[in-house]
Amino acid sequence: MKKILTLFAALTCMVSMYAATETVYFVNADKWSGTINAYAWSGSTTNKGWPGVAATKEADQIGGCDVYSYTAEAGTYTNVIFNNKVGDNGKQTTDLTWTAGKYYVRDNWYSKDEVEDILGKPVEVKYYVVGQFNGWTNPDPANVMTAEEGVYKKTINLPAGENPLKVTNGTWDDGSTWGVSDINGSYAEIKGGENNNIVITLTQAKSVTVKFDAEAKKISFDGLTATEATPATYVLMGVGGDWTTGIAMTVNPNNDKEYMLIGQVISAGDAVKVVTLNNGSATAWCGDVEDGSVAVEYDDMGNIVLTPGKYDFYYKVDVNKVYIGTSSSTAGDNVTVEVKAVKVMRNGQLYILRDGVMYNAVGQIAE
Repeated sequence: MKKILTLFAALTCMVSMYAATETVYFVNADKWSGTINAYAWSGSTTNKGWPGVAATKEADQIGGCDVYSYTAEAGTYTNVIFNNKVGDNGKQTTDLTWTAGKYYVRDNWYSKDEVEDILGKPVEVKYYVVGQFNGWTNPDPANVMTAEEGVYKKTINLPAGENPLKVTNGTWDDGSTWGVSDINGSYAEIKGGENNNIVITLTQAKSVTVKFDAEAKKISFDGLTATEATPATYVLMGVGGDWTTGIAMTVNPNNDKEYMLIGQVISAGDAVKVVTLNNGSATAWCGDVEDGSVAVEYDDMGNIVLTPGKYDFYYKVDVNKVYIGTSSSTAGDNVTVEVKAVKVMRNGQLYILRDGVMYNAVGQIAE
């Protein structure tokens, strides 16, 4: 009897040693740097806390690209994310279905033979429409756009109410998404949302065709009501906690690509940004301060924080930067479009332009 028990224990140990395993593969076709991780899970069971376990680099490349593998006991996991995350920095795939024995490349699982064939061909650029309507899945093969003579199109079905969305290249990397600031034209149903989202508001469910000019990086729509576009306006938001209306900036009479706000008082607790308004909706936010400006700090939202005082703001439209200088103004603070007197900085000196005549800070006519 003792021999039988010993034999049974040995067999059990051998079965445990040789339990079936499964392997998934990631082909680093986009040359991610750093450590490639595999975060695997099934329900509440995970292989490790985020970002997962370092994947194993295989000895052989495919098509000049490194291949990474992650192996687990068969049936343990149902999903996996490959990533090179360090904190909030880095890249990652979308939530993938665990597909044993397959290789993940860019947007799908493939066999090894298929990968070798794919990587021998030019990279196909893809664009997607993503948003609340598809749970912000990116990339989403069901919402890939179709190219027609350089313009990518996708018709989507949207429900009544607000529908935030964007065009992407399948990633959330900087410069890989396009939103309300990239719209060509103006539409009655569209307003700007947070994170540059395009918000389409509908009174009833409707099919809308999103069009993306890949060369110009501009978005347009079929199925929405085109309206006459109005010129953009620029405001300083955040003064006194005002993130709704803002303080209007006026065009510099000497440079129509520059807008200014002179002698603006900044108090303790203020955090500001220059905001672009199109048809009353915020479409761009600028907190990028130009070199040579006064010293600034930033809060957790990227807003500009200044020492309390009086400042002159110059927003440069072409480069999307704001120059901030200490104001030497003694009168006429916060000159707006409706006021005939406009303050102008030249070579670091303050001048007042009134009725076509330039005065210095003490009221004398400037040469």
